[in-house]
Order: sequence, then structure tokens, then C-alpha cells
Amino acid sequence: MASVINAIYHIMAAAIGLLIINNFLKTKKLQDAAMYVIILVPLIDRILRFK
Repeated sequence: MASVINAIYHIMAAAIGLLIINNFLKTKKLQDAAMYVIILVPLIDRILRFK
């Protein structure tokens, strides 16, 4: 059961990461781009299973 929850968690993190990357590529403001990168770093860490 824990592995199923873990898989769902990683899929959700990847989906949110893709949405943030999409917004990052669309933005023209430097401040917004920096915010997206800051938000994206923890999600990438979770997807790659860093602690």
C-alpha cells in the first residue's frame, strides 16, 4: 500500500512540475521566472527522491 501512495505522490509531483515548467516557458517577466525556478527545485528533488 505504501508503494502505491509513493507512486501517486511522485506522479503528482511530476504533473505539478510540468505545469510549472509550462508557465516558466511562457512567462516574459524575470521575477516570475525566478519564482517558478524556486518552486520547481523542491519538486525535482522529490521526483529524484533526494532528501
